Amino acid sequence: MSEFGLYNVKIRDFIHSIENGKYQLPCFQRDFKWNPAKIKSLINSIQHEYPAGSLLFLKVKGKDSIIPYTPFKYTHSEKVTEDPERLVLDGQQRMTSCYSVFTNEGYYSYYIDFISLMKKYNDGERDFDFETIIVHKRHNSTPMVELANGLFPMAYLIDRNTMRNQIRIYVSGIQSDSEKADIVEFLNYSFGDIVDSILDYEFPIVELPENSSMEAVCKVFQTINTTGLKLSVFDICVAVFMPKGVNLKEKVKKSSERYSYAKMILNRDATSALQVVALLANKAPNTNTLASLLEARDISDYWDDAIDGIEQTLIMFDSFGAGTKKNLSLLPYSPMVPIVAAVLSRTKYATMDVPSKAKVEKKIKTYFYTAALSTRYTEGTNAKINDDFKNLNQWISSDVVPSMISHGVDWNTAKIVENNKNGAFGKAVLCMLNSLSPRDFYSDKLVGVGDNIESCDLHHIFPKATYEDAYTKIIDSVFNFTWLLKETNVYIKDKTTIDYLADIIQDTGESESQLKMILLSHKITDKIYIFMKNEKFEDFIDARAEEFKTLFSNIGVEFRDVDQDEVEVEEDDSEDEDN
Repeated sequence: MSEFGLYNVKIRDFIHSIENGKYQLPCFQRDFKWNPAKIKSLINSIQHEYPAGSLLFLKVKGKDSIIPYTPFKYTHSEKVTEDPERLVLDGQQRMTSCYSVFTNEGYYSYYIDFISLMKKYNDGERDFDFETIIVHKRHNSTPMVELANGLFPMAYLIDRNTMRNQIRIYVSGIQSDSEKADIVEFLNYSFGDIVDSILDYEFPIVELPENSSMEAVCKVFQTINTTGLKLSVFDICVAVFMPKGVNLKEKVKKSSERYSYAKMILNRDATSALQVVALLANKAPNTNTLASLLEARDISDYWDDAIDGIEQTLIMFDSFGAGTKKNLSLLPYSPMVPIVAAVLSRTKYATMDVPSKAKVEKKIKTYFYTAALSTRYTEGTNAKINDDFKNLNQWISSDVVPSMISHGVDWNTAKIVENNKNGAFGKAVLCMLNSLSPRDFYSDKLVGVGDNIESCDLHHIFPKATYEDAYTKIIDSVFNFTWLLKETNVYIKDKTTIDYLADIIQDTGESESQLKMILLSHKITDKIYIFMKNEKFEDFIDARAEEFKTLFSNIGVEFRDVDQDEVEVEEDDSEDEDN
C-alpha cells in the first residue's frame, strides 16, 4: 500500500462534500447511532478545540470505486449530484453528527441557550460547558421563534456570514427594546468570539490512496474503533465478506423486511444468523472465528435456511410464553436461538406433519426451560452451542436423550427462591407465568408480554416499600413478581397484602372467589392466597416456587433435590425500578 495522505478539513467543507455526494460511506459501514448526549459532547470538544480524533478516508475514482457506496444519513438524493471522491472508513458518527447539527437535518434541531451563555459570560466565566448550554428539540418551531426564546440555532454556525446575517436580522428587531440592551450587546460583540472555535475547527484526515486493495481496506476497517462504538462480530464479517461478493447488510435488510419474528434478532445483532449458517455448514459457531471459518459459499448455501429456522424458532418460543412476537425481553439466553434454528432447519421441521411437529415442539420446550433453569450458558457458551446442536438434533431424530436433559436442574427451594427476575432462571419463571395469561389484580385486564396486552410492568406482589426491611434477602425473588398495570402498582405499593386484597374486593365489588380466580392466573393457588392474605411472606415464596416447579415438571423438566450449597444463584446487577 502506498503512503497515507495527511491533511486537515474544516467542518463546513466536509458538510458541503457530504451534501453533494463527494464524501460517501462504504456500504458495509454500520448505521448512525449517536444520541443527542454524544453529539453535545462532541460539540463541547469542538468548542474547546480539544482533539476529537482523526477521520480515515479512502480516495476513490467516482463510480469506479472498488467498494459499493451509499450517501450519509440525512442527505437528500436530489442534492447528491457528484460522484464520490472519498469514502469515510472511520468518522461516520462524528461527521453525521456535525452534518445534523449544522444543517438542521435529522431528528432534532440543536440550539445554543445564549441567555444562559450570556449570564455566564457576564459573570466572568470563560471555560463554558457547552454540553449544558446546547439544547435539542424536535423540529416543531421556526428559528426566529426560538431566537425570541433565547435559543440560537446551531445551523446558523455553518459559516460566519450566515451567523452574522442572522444575528443582524434578530438584533434589528429587538434593539429598540431597552430591556434587551444586554442581549444586543452580547450578540453583537461577544457571541462571535465564543463560537469562533466552532467555525474554525478542523479535523485531521488520514487518507488511503485510491490504489488500495479491497482486502487492505477491509483489514483497516476491522481494526479501527475511534468512535467508542465497538465493532461487533457481525460488523467484522460484513467487512470480510464484502470483497468476496457477499453483502451481509443487504441480506439482513431483505430478511428483516420478510420475516416479522426474525427481524428482532437481526436488528439487535445478526451474528446469530451467521452462527446458524456455521452449524448447518458443519463448522464451529464460535463468535470469534466466524469471520475466518465461514466461506462465501456457506452464506450463499445456508442463509435462507438460517433465517427460516430463526423465524420458526421465535414463533415456537412465543408459544412457550417467551413473548418473542413482541420483543426479546424474556429470552433467557440468545444462544438458544441459533441452536434451535439450526436443529429445526436440519430436521426439516417446516415440512413435518402435525403429530411430528408436536413431538418436536415438546422436546424443544423441555430443552428451552431446562437450559434456562440450569443457567446452562453462563459460561463456556461457544462449545455448548455446538454440543447442544448435535445432541438436540440427535434427540429429535432418534430419541437419544441428551445428558443435559436427563441430568436436569438442581433444586433446593430454600435457596432457589433467591433467584432474581433478570437472570436466565428468573426469565424462565416469567416465561412460564406469561404462558398462563395473567390478568391484572385490580382491572382483570390481560397483562404480561405479547400482542393485545395492556401496557404493564413487573412489580412486587408483597410490596417492597412495605416488606423490604423484614425480608431483605428475598424481597426481590422472582417468585415475588408478576405483571401489573402501573395504576394498580401505585394503588398497592405502600400497603400490606392484607389491606390491598381487602381494598380490591371492596373497590371493585368482586367477591373473594372472583379475586382468587384472577390470582390463580398468576399461579397463586388457594393455599398460597392464604399465605398472602396472612402476610406469611416466606411461606408464600416457597409455595409459589413449588407450584412453578410442578409446572416445569409437567413439560418434561427433570429436577434433582440437592443441598443448599449445591445450588448457584445468579447475581442481579440491574437497578430495581419498582418503587
